[in-house]
Amino acid sequence: MNETITTNEARDRTIQKLAAIFKDLSRTPNPNRDTVRPVLMGIAEEFLELYNQEKWSDLLTVDELKEIFAMNPEELQGSGAFDAKFMPRFQNFTHLISILRYSRNESIHEFYTRDLIEGVGNKIAELAKKSGKEKFIVLEVGAGDGKFSNYLRQYLQECHPGTTIEITAIDNGINEITTKYPVENLDDQQAIVQYNPDLILCSWMPPREDLTKDWRKSPNLKAYILVGEEDASGTEETWQPNKDGFERERLGDVKTISPNF
Repeated sequence: MNETITTNEARDRTIQKLAAIFKDLSRTPNPNRDTVRPVLMGIAEEFLELYNQEKWSDLLTVDELKEIFAMNPEELQGSGAFDAKFMPRFQNFTHLISILRYSRNESIHEFYTRDLIEGVGNKIAELAKKSGKEKFIVLEVGAGDGKFSNYLRQYLQECHPGTTIEITAIDNGINEITTKYPVENLDDQQAIVQYNPDLILCSWMPPREDLTKDWRKSPNLKAYILVGEEDASGTEETWQPNKDGFERERLGDVKTISPNF
């Protein structure tokens, strides 16, 4: 009798397979790049199939990623980002991301998980409703390949259908990232003049560069949302709690995984 395997079953099997491989790697005595790299190269495509999804609802969750990389709950820190100082297995995680970046030309700075899309999407919808505007304009700065904005549009249309939220993704093109979804070739100041956004979104602002000081001068801007880690994106000024009438709020209930290395 032939076995019928559903998409969810195939997904679960792949997660279990990858989790077993990473668990074996974590037990390897004195691992080094020469022994680990061939294993990670062999599973890169399978991991990409799980990671690169067309629909936000098919994205991996943080808990599924923890399972794949054999992470224990006590190894999670604060916001949910993994810190190499506290777990040797983190090196296998970052090594895989390095392979995907440089061998597969994947631009990965933040793992787009269902948890992240739901958390940020809900906050955008909350701000849109609070504004009372018929049309709420969101600008994603440094959008890269356009995935983040694409997933957020899907989520908002599906889960907050009563709100009219327009999300425009822009990027200055300096890093020459191949776009997978619509991204306009503009810098942030050009885009602010053109779109007059109510909200600005930025995932992993370039390190040692603070874009927010100019954003706050925009008279229509209600808020901006930053995704990233304080010591690896923006500057110290970027993350100050209160600047020019803007008060900092942590989205504490949003789980994230950031390959910061």
